[in-house]
Amino acid sequence: MNLIATAAKEDHLRGDSLSPAGVKDHQEERYLTWSGELTGSIHSEGAKATLSSISGIVSASEPYAEKVEFGGPNRRAFPFLGPALDDNNEKILEMFAVAVKKVVGK
Repeated sequence: MNLIATAAKEDHLRGDSLSPAGVKDHQEERYLTWSGELTGSIHSEGAKATLSSISGIVSASEPYAEKVEFGGPNRRAFPFLGPALDDNNEKILEMFAVAVKKVVGK
């Protein structure tokens, strides 16, 4: 979960470092951050394991996080949680493989 949270926090442009035209024409995939509050609100709550599954939570607690992730009326989406998971699928599978090998002793 920490891997995904860290990836979601990475590479966001500072909006206050851009000109007003640069902000308006922002075409990057990552959101602009003004205060750092959204990025700072991204956290993981660890993982839970059962006999048949493993689950965990990565979330952003700022009230506007959902609007940034999914967009809305007259608002472009700047997904950050979904891509963090997608971009790290292979690493996550590798981590599971290592953990399974340790458990079964191979």
